[in-house]
Amino acid sequence: MSWSNPLVSDSDFEFVDILVPGIADKSSVPAGTANITLSGFAGSTLANINVFTRTAGPFAAQSAPAIISVYTLPPRIDPESFNATQVHNKNAIALEWEPLSVFFTKYKIIVDYLLAFKPTRKEIILSPTTTEYLLKSDIASIISGNVYRVSIVALSKTNAGGDDEQEVSSYPTTEMVLILPEAPTFLSVNTKKSSSKSLTFQWSPSSGYKKFYPILS
Repeated sequence: MSWSNPLVSDSDFEFVDILVPGIADKSSVPAGTANITLSGFAGSTLANINVFTRTAGPFAAQSAPAIISVYTLPPRIDPESFNATQVHNKNAIALEWEPLSVFFTKYKIIVDYLLAFKPTRKEIILSPTTTEYLLKSDIASIISGNVYRVSIVALSKTNAGGDDEQEVSSYPTTEMVLILPEAPTFLSVNTKKSSSKSLTFQWSPSSGYKKFYPILS
């Protein structure tokens, strides 16, 4: 945090005190300092930060506080616990993660389609008690052969209500998922177009995103 420094004297007895009631002990910085980094806050916490100017020595005095209220972001979902994988032989992505241990209001799943003709985004809101979810094709347009960036964030409100209420988000935790292309069907040899020196194959095209069909012999 930072502030406009009101002190004009070079006295060694002038300080700025920062106090966060109920959360952090008082910190002091010398005159001329106009910023400080405070640590040790829990996620999703409303902190009322009090900043005073103080004169030490034989004529000790303290100003009235300047107070700012700050709502800390919810913690990030642990990347080690967040898994996004394709369900075997299905156009679906299974998600799972460890729950957060602090208060927050909901999760948001963000799905970006990276190889689509027109990159698009889908957002899904989940309750704070959710620890797993299945992204199906009818929910998030999961298509074979496409690459998806799947992110999860925790959301909280900045206060208990009112006109100034805002929503804050944790930093995203992200996984990349490739949905495997589907194999072509009804593969056969076209005997009418084949000869003693060549074979002609035919098949029904697979659905989903694809660039070409490699032929392995």
